[in-house]
Amino acid sequence: MGHDLSLWSVPDAGIIFLQEHPQYTADFFLGRRPTATITETVGHWSFRKKEIKVVDVPTPADWPSAELRSETTLISRGVLYYLLNGTDEKSEALTNFPHVGAPGQIQGHAIQLGAVFAGDTYAFLSKYAIQLNEMILAITAEQVKQRVRDWLTSHTTSIEQFNRDFDPVLEQVNEDLEGLRKFLDKTCTSRNGLMWAWT
Repeated sequence: MGHDLSLWSVPDAGIIFLQEHPQYTADFFLGRRPTATITETVGHWSFRKKEIKVVDVPTPADWPSAELRSETTLISRGVLYYLLNGTDEKSEALTNFPHVGAPGQIQGHAIQLGAVFAGDTYAFLSKYAIQLNEMILAITAEQVKQRVRDWLTSHTTSIEQFNRDFDPVLEQVNEDLEGLRKFLDKTCTSRNGLMWAWT
């Protein structure tokens, strides 16, 4: 059984900070102020010694003060990627969400952040969240049905399995798509970016 996909609406400033400092991603999710250890040389010129100090790391003004809770959880996994892309193959299009490539080999506009939960965390800045929202809003009910059919055709081994799985998979994909649309509407209205991780 795979992991579920959790989503968070995050201001661009937080995403950019974590892109530059991925080591503080866990602190961000825990609502904990990050710290760093520095070594300072102190004392008179004739007697110097090194002191180790723990200092607060400057963070964006909207740094979380409490543990972040997932705002939306999607569970249709590979079907969602197929729905958005019409293929299981790698894509550089914005719709490659949520499977944007292996760490260090990210495709398209996604930003790789630090490791939390079941692996690395990824993000789109607000301008790409808006574009993703527009693409998802354009998907019709008939396209959803057809892509679920196509996906099941290549992921089932018999017509019996296809028939058994079709309605439950279609229902789950529609639930996830509705949840994703609501989440992106709220995110875009807030002018935030999108962050996701497998949990």
